[in-house]
Amino acid sequence: VTRRLVAGAVVVAELRAEVKATLGFTCSGGVATNKLLAKLGCGLHKPDQQTILLPRAVPLLLQDLPLDRLPGLGGDLGGAVKSRLGVETAGQLVAKGREEVRAQFPEKGDWLFSLASGLDAAADSVKDRQLVKSLSNGKTFFQQRLSTAAEVEKWIDGLAGELHRRYQEQVEHHQRTPTTIGVHISVGGGRGKGMKGSSESFSKQQSIDLGRAGTVEQIAAGGKACFHRWISSSFRNPPLGVTSLGLSLTGMISLEASNATLAQLFSKSAPKASATVPAPTAVEVAAWRMVMDPDLKARGNNAPAASATVPAPAAVEGGEASRAKRQKFSTGSFLGGGAAQAQAPGPPKEAQPAPDGLAGRKVSRISAALFANAAAPVVARAPGEPVLWRPPVLDASQVDEAILAELPASIQREIREQLRLSAGPPADESQNVGEKQETAASLHHQTVEQLLVEQLLSLGPSAGREEVFQVIIRRLDLWRTSPRLATVVLTGLARQLQPFVAHCVLTLMLENRVQTNVIHYNAVLDAHAKCGNWQVALNLLSGMLELKAMPDVVSLSSVISSCEKGGYWQLALSLLRSLPELRVTANEITYGASISACEKGGQWQRVLGLLRALAETKVILNEISYNAMITASSHGGHWQLALNLLHAMPEARASPTRIHHNTAISACKTTGQWKLALSLMCSMPNRRATPNEISYNAAISTCEAFGHWQVGISLLRSMPEIRVTADEVSYNAAMSSCTRRHQWESAISVLSSMPQRRISPDVISHNSAISACEKAGRWLHSLVLLTSMPESTAAADRISFNAALSSCEKASQWQPALSILSIMASRQVVRDEIGCSAAISACGNAGQMQIALSLFLGMPDMFVVRDKISYSAGISACQRASHWHLAVSLLRDMPQVRLAPDVISNNAAISACERGSQWVPALCLLHGMHQRSATPDESSYNACSSACEKADQWLFALQLLKAMPDLRLTPSAISSVACIAACSKGGQWQLALHCLNEMPEMLQMPNVIGYNAAIAACSNSGRWQLACRLLQAMRDTRARPTHVSYDAARRS
Repeated sequence: VTRRLVAGAVVVAELRAEVKATLGFTCSGGVATNKLLAKLGCGLHKPDQQTILLPRAVPLLLQDLPLDRLPGLGGDLGGAVKSRLGVETAGQLVAKGREEVRAQFPEKGDWLFSLASGLDAAADSVKDRQLVKSLSNGKTFFQQRLSTAAEVEKWIDGLAGELHRRYQEQVEHHQRTPTTIGVHISVGGGRGKGMKGSSESFSKQQSIDLGRAGTVEQIAAGGKACFHRWISSSFRNPPLGVTSLGLSLTGMISLEASNATLAQLFSKSAPKASATVPAPTAVEVAAWRMVMDPDLKARGNNAPAASATVPAPAAVEGGEASRAKRQKFSTGSFLGGGAAQAQAPGPPKEAQPAPDGLAGRKVSRISAALFANAAAPVVARAPGEPVLWRPPVLDASQVDEAILAELPASIQREIREQLRLSAGPPADESQNVGEKQETAASLHHQTVEQLLVEQLLSLGPSAGREEVFQVIIRRLDLWRTSPRLATVVLTGLARQLQPFVAHCVLTLMLENRVQTNVIHYNAVLDAHAKCGNWQVALNLLSGMLELKAMPDVVSLSSVISSCEKGGYWQLALSLLRSLPELRVTANEITYGASISACEKGGQWQRVLGLLRALAETKVILNEISYNAMITASSHGGHWQLALNLLHAMPEARASPTRIHHNTAISACKTTGQWKLALSLMCSMPNRRATPNEISYNAAISTCEAFGHWQVGISLLRSMPEIRVTADEVSYNAAMSSCTRRHQWESAISVLSSMPQRRISPDVISHNSAISACEKAGRWLHSLVLLTSMPESTAAADRISFNAALSSCEKASQWQPALSILSIMASRQVVRDEIGCSAAISACGNAGQMQIALSLFLGMPDMFVVRDKISYSAGISACQRASHWHLAVSLLRDMPQVRLAPDVISNNAAISACERGSQWVPALCLLHGMHQRSATPDESSYNACSSACEKADQWLFALQLLKAMPDLRLTPSAISSVACIAACSKGGQWQLALHCLNEMPEMLQMPNVIGYNAAIAACSNSGRWQLACRLLQAMRDTRARPTHVSYDAARRS
């Protein structure tokens, strides 16, 4: 044995060296007497090393090896072994002895003991890598369904391109080619956003001959042919309503087999033909295919007519020429052979032997393989004598049982009835009769229980207690002696997500004194957990404790999972804390469900607490739990923790997948770490996680959130280069980044490029582009985009119209704003406060106060409630028209409709008073803001100062200026200049100069208006020297004097 292990070590060393030289990767290796031990030894010495595990070292390795490291014991079974046997390592399990392990696990006891002992009986055999059986590519249409055949054909062309690339890979790397092409179509409702109702799925297939050099056009043509067959068979007319479309290539065979004869394709082995049995004619082959192929049979009536008789061959050939001809067409081995016979295209209807039951299930190839070794007697006839076609006479003893065993049980029975076979292969006389009968009885009972499950499922999810009892009443007596059979029923119902029917069966078992165990309860609990029935699961768990059926880790994990799906994280944590009281050790499933419950409940602090608790245990979390923790860290803003968890997964023997990386990228997005997000996405291929469209969407959204629109667009444009298909979300995120930075041209460019990528822009796409134009002040482009939205695919919604109204408001385009409101009414789009307020502001900015007030007063007629923004827009319209009394009246009406005037509303009213030189109402409104808890800002004081300046109230203006620092408000140049002008008009030239000198101390640069006011103050008081000095100071501070400045100085 040692010499063989050394020889194996040499082979492994050569393989590792070849991998490193060819691919540049290092790898570890293990050499042992079986696959199980070799895999365990492979992980002992890393990296770039190998281990020889000698037989005498196996017990030492397994003594302290955790059970989770053994294959098959990392899930529920491993938890059950730990809880029932009280073991943690393989050595502890072996110490329990085979009999004790078998007592706890009757069906798997021997396998568990052999697995923990490292024996060959538990080791899987080394198998070749399975090649793919089919190639498929599909697309789901969430909102925009395909309604015409032209649209479907366009998408088939697109899907065929990707499918052709995969087909070329199969030809190049595996020398395999497909033989069948299929189209898979879903119509009606769906799971996409905005879809309601049920959906139907259809498939159509046909053969295809691509060989070694198939083209995209061949694949597309085959897909379109299948599609048109579906249309003709389903009698569908536009609109088709296709919600999902898929294209597949199946029936993969080697390129050598693709050139095989018909006999090699259908038969398992082609027996040598006798010289007296010539090859069948083409008519015989067509007749056989018509029997076995339902599609060909259905087309038989429409096939072109053939001659009733076919001239027979002149003579029967023999020798090498005869054998060559028979080998050229060896199908006679399953057609029944016989002398050369001329046939009509098909048998009469009374002579048709085709079994419709088999043909309906499309088992023609399997049936042909079953008949491969059958032989029919030779029928002698005179030369030229026409005969009717007859089915081959089959010898049941030569049917291939290996192929028959692969078929479903129902089809097996039907084939046996058609061929008059026994219930199974010929019995082995050496087999023990008692074991044979026991096996047959067990299979019989299991089949009956499966039929029982089907009967219970037919009752529906709301089946009554009495209905369920009538179905299982005849099996209760047997269940009392064999409770294992009841497990088949309960697990079958749980698998079909029928928790209440399973619960009813369990209750009837208890009432009829059928012995129940924890496995029965676990099956029902699992069904409730999958459906989120947390209350029922908790009640069932309480019932277990009352009946002294101690729950195990599987039971509690199921209940915690039900609480997680119901969103009750408190209950999940409470159950987790109760595990020690029940003497149950939590496993990775228990912790994973608890972590997911806290994550879904937004309790990221609790997730971190569970993470700290895990550090004190030996539980190794799985990939799902890690994803929940990364998500919780993301929601809590702990992007560092999210990245640390991602990097720690390989050490915990958890493989980071694309989902984990995408979650971590989203964590970087919420905290502004856009550079880390891009770095993480770029490093995904090095970690064997290829980025997909979700990865790119998260990265583009990260750039969008922080205004890096150039990076977002670059990512979008790079997606086709790495064969990642961008979707609507990708383009919308890129356009949103353009919107934030007012890059309206880039947003429109992205929008116009979507149809070129065969992506139909949706409402969100158009809204993003309209918003970009609105923020950039391009009102005309906003209207162009609004009018170009197609009603069939992306009908404009309320957000679209509001964005266009906002652009009209900023440009004071009141007429287009009114037209947009009218269009919304005609299209039955609900108008809201945002749109109406924008239209009122557009009219007010354009000086159309009456129209603005008319819109404001007509909002209730449009079923729109007036809010603070609407009142502020109406007050501003009055302010621009200098109607201060209307502005004050609207402000005073707000409390009557339970609206508290805010700073914007008050400032608009004060500005209206300022325009009307009404300083007293302005001061009253300012004083009232303090009483109404509406804290005034700089604009409020500036407007009041301007009102006092216009009324020559220099004392009030000066007091307002001095009061601003006490309220933590920074006086602006407007306030200072207004105070200087007020003092100038009041003849207070000293105060005017004092205010001018204090402006630099308040970090204000005196402007031309301030200097002019001070010069005018000095001029009015005859201080011409000061006026000239001020004029000179203007030149020194780069404030260019105007003609007003010189006129004021000249008057002095």
